[in-house]
Amino acid sequence: LRAVAWPRGLHAIASAPIGDNLWTELRRRATQAISMQKPGVNSHILLGLVEPCVDPQHVALLWTCRAARVVCDVDIWTSSLACVAHGDVDLPPNAVASILLSRLQQVGLTVDRQGFVHDRFGKFSLHHTNFAEIELRLTWGWYQNVAAQVRHRAEFQGLWMADVPQTRRTLAGLAPDDQAMLRLGLVGGLFTESYKAKWTEQSDACQWCEQKDTLSHRYW
Repeated sequence: LRAVAWPRGLHAIASAPIGDNLWTELRRRATQAISMQKPGVNSHILLGLVEPCVDPQHVALLWTCRAARVVCDVDIWTSSLACVAHGDVDLPPNAVASILLSRLQQVGLTVDRQGFVHDRFGKFSLHHTNFAEIELRLTWGWYQNVAAQVRHRAEFQGLWMADVPQTRRTLAGLAPDDQAMLRLGLVGGLFTESYKAKWTEQSDACQWCEQKDTLSHRYW
């Protein structure tokens, strides 16, 4: 995904406004492409947290900020971005400032009158701040966005407090078969009682109705 799919599929993404439905479809197809389209698997978690920088929307955020920093004049932050953020001008949706503001707001960031971007830790400049720091802060905002997207599932409560880099390092240090098992659990994959009964001595009965616990039983 990082080497082929997104460089080709997201070419010129910095100048293209994309709706939520298309991001969802891209995640679905990416999850299918890496053979992780399994019951319970959440593509936001898989692509946005467990695997580094492979969520298309996260990639678009980073690339858009990088492109604006390199291509745009230094006064765009005050003359365009800040004005759009505070409703002083009404630019078309495909304007660079409109696209950039939209993607910053998607991860909970705001823009002040001076063109500085604000997050939980303070303010920074997309033009002058070291880009390694910018990428770190944008990625942290993306983690919070993912946590908010999946908070409706009980098993993902408190995800905003997770140490994502350490989780990845721990996962990478495991044996390949353990990695596969843990990765499926991390992204919300379902393990029915009938499946668990294949390698344990426990019953395959549903804990609520005592019928055989299969995926079909859980769904219907």
